[in-house]
Amino acid sequence: MAHPFGVPDSLPGLASYGTTLGLALTSTRCRPARLLLGGKLVLDSAAAAFNATRQVTRFGKLCSWCTGTALATAVMVYAGRGVIAESARCVARRCTTPGCQGLRKSIASEPNTASPTVIHST
Repeated sequence: MAHPFGVPDSLPGLASYGTTLGLALTSTRCRPARLLLGGKLVLDSAAAAFNATRQVTRFGKLCSWCTGTALATAVMVYAGRGVIAESARCVARRCTTPGCQGLRKSIASEPNTASPTVIHST
């Protein structure tokens, strides 16, 4: 489906790549952005794999744009593998470094947010 809800696939795709670019540029100065970038890269790779698989199983072929997106995402994930590993370690051990706690505090301060993994300072 190239136009879910009447929106061309290219628009959310551009927004996603723009968000990734923004996080990549910010991640050199901001540890929470670096951790979010790791999670974003994992989500992007899952979405690209899902879409490529869906194209092959549903339509029996892969369009050039889907192939280009999947390859570009694979390159981004390979380039960001260190960031992904760092984010995974932080999540796995419920990291207590200042950057991780700052991220958790900012998430905890948002209204309507209830997460059992949020660390509250006392």
